[in-house]
Amino acid sequence: MKRRCRVCLIVAGILAALAPARAEELRLGRDAGAPRSSKDSPAFPKGTWAVEVSGGYVQPVRFSLDKFYNANVGLGYFVLDNFSIGAQLEGYYDEQPSHTAVVGGAGFMLRLHLFAFDRFTLYLDGAGSVTMADKPVPEFGTHVNLTGKAGGGITYRLRDNVYLEAGARYFHLSNGNLHGRDQNPSYDGVQYYGGVMFTF
Repeated sequence: MKRRCRVCLIVAGILAALAPARAEELRLGRDAGAPRSSKDSPAFPKGTWAVEVSGGYVQPVRFSLDKFYNANVGLGYFVLDNFSIGAQLEGYYDEQPSHTAVVGGAGFMLRLHLFAFDRFTLYLDGAGSVTMADKPVPEFGTHVNLTGKAGGGITYRLRDNVYLEAGARYFHLSNGNLHGRDQNPSYDGVQYYGGVMFTF
């Protein structure tokens, strides 16, 4: 868990370090060295708010067995051009070999839109949350867990202030050995998701 937490922190640090330089490139709408134009503008200007509604599925990898189906609602704020910080509410339905569980959570997300062209943007993001389940998750685990997610995706502008989004993330869940290794059967998977984002 500590190693995976370090990976999530490294991803968050990279996003934060890349944000100012890449935001300037996206503000120009092309490479930073290209001439400016009055028509140039960032895909998501500083000061923009965004509301996201998404759903997804987590495919287990390695030794994990559970299958998670999830729905999220998030609110983000662009602190720099094309770089946002946000909060999320999460809900999961967990299919385990012996039983099912319902999981709720709350957390944060960082997102950096690296490239913009026509109606599309490509982005990297990372997130973390605290979750509570009605039954132990994973099997023989605990009710309270932490999650870490990192990956990327794409947005497509349907019309002004309305975007479709889709992507994939590495997904990790465990309790950080809060109750010892015997009660921390960590879970790893790939989260595939899609949703709608509204900006204002």
